[in-house]
Amino acid sequence: MNNLAYLNNLNEELNDHALREMVFKRLFKEYGRIIERELKKKQETLSRKMAEGNTYEEFLLSQLQDVHNEIGEFTHGPSFFEKIYLEHLDDGEFENTTAKNLILTYRYRIESFLHSVNFEMDRKLRATIEKVVSRLIEIPDYIGNFNLQEKHIRTEMITAVLKDGNDEFKRKASALIEKQSLIVMNTMNEIFVKRLTDTLLEENELKKELLARQKSMNEELSRARKIQQNLLPKSFPSNMGLKFFASYIPMETVGGDFYDVQVFPNPDEISVDKVGVLIADVSGHGVPAAFIASMAKISWQNNFEQYKTPAAILQRLNLQMVENTAGNFLTAFLGIFETKVRHNANLGMLLNPESSEWRGLFKYASAGHFSPYIIRKNKDSITLKVKGQLIGVFQNIRIEEYVVDYYQGDRFIFFTDGLLEIKNHDGELLGEERLYQIFDGSKDLEGKASCEFILQGLWDFSDGKTVEDDITLLIIDVD
Repeated sequence: MNNLAYLNNLNEELNDHALREMVFKRLFKEYGRIIERELKKKQETLSRKMAEGNTYEEFLLSQLQDVHNEIGEFTHGPSFFEKIYLEHLDDGEFENTTAKNLILTYRYRIESFLHSVNFEMDRKLRATIEKVVSRLIEIPDYIGNFNLQEKHIRTEMITAVLKDGNDEFKRKASALIEKQSLIVMNTMNEIFVKRLTDTLLEENELKKELLARQKSMNEELSRARKIQQNLLPKSFPSNMGLKFFASYIPMETVGGDFYDVQVFPNPDEISVDKVGVLIADVSGHGVPAAFIASMAKISWQNNFEQYKTPAAILQRLNLQMVENTAGNFLTAFLGIFETKVRHNANLGMLLNPESSEWRGLFKYASAGHFSPYIIRKNKDSITLKVKGQLIGVFQNIRIEEYVVDYYQGDRFIFFTDGLLEIKNHDGELLGEERLYQIFDGSKDLEGKASCEFILQGLWDFSDGKTVEDDITLLIIDVD
């Protein structure tokens, strides 16, 4: 007899209903015994509700009744399923659905001997195997472990069925169980490969989607970055007795800090040169912060000529911004250098005859922003008195305006709080005292070198730790 004829003949033998019924009854008795064993669990476990709404105990009792309906009464005792069951659940206070699914796996598998002529076409058995895969797929090497356990289950099933019967029955029953076991393993591996393939396809699609979103976001940030860069001064006023040096480092591609310098119009009847310096810090980061910074910059440029004084300009800026900050706010410091005074005190310009180094008046106001740090030649460095409310929170804000003299050799260092909030590896903030020490260390350096010195001092303190806020530094030296 050739192999094909042998296999066809074997399949006919295994499809014998009497054989299948005998195998089914012997294994279903083992199933009934594991149900009885489960019913001895603690009442707390048995009374737990399952997804279907019934308790675990009600589920077990219904299963036991099905066993009695199929095979009648059976002898009590241990079941070979118990050992396999303990290997899966460790007999702990497990989740009811875990126990239920495992028990149903046993049942559907046993029933397939009676009801399924072709194991490959048994939909209920396949659905049960798919449930097992869905619960075990996250366990390392679960497919290898499943195949090892399946060999053990197959051996135990054969042992239980072959306790009695003639040699012919034992041969056929053993072959029937072997066939089912082989199909179960093949089905498991097939489902595993399909799930793995589907997962890889989903991951690839997700990766493509993420890359597309990232590309779109990068393009958006790049456009916003260009817009913001265009808002920063490309050049500074010259021939005003002031030298400007700036450094701006956003935390992200786009930040919320900005600064600007504008020369006020100088009518012929007023011989005063006026240079306005604005530095601001918007709460938050990224595109929203940059957008608010852009609005603030536009408002400043549209209003500085009309409102003229620092406090009036900042209050006007607040009125235009308060409805458009979307929960954000900004701090700002505005100072106006007034120089080349050639008239008397009637217009509020006081010439200081005692000092040939006197260069003019610095009028300023702050909306919740830090004072610039002023390094004076041959004198102690100072900070200015500031008092004012944040922009973008309240409709009407109080802002105090002040005025001080400034002199040849003065260095004004404007900055945002990103410098103060730099942290070292211990999480300690740089703070004002250490920052001012770094500023003082730059006293004898030329402006550009001073910027580099200060930034290096910040990086040295952070020891390479990523900054958490935008870094904005504007140095103005008085000739």
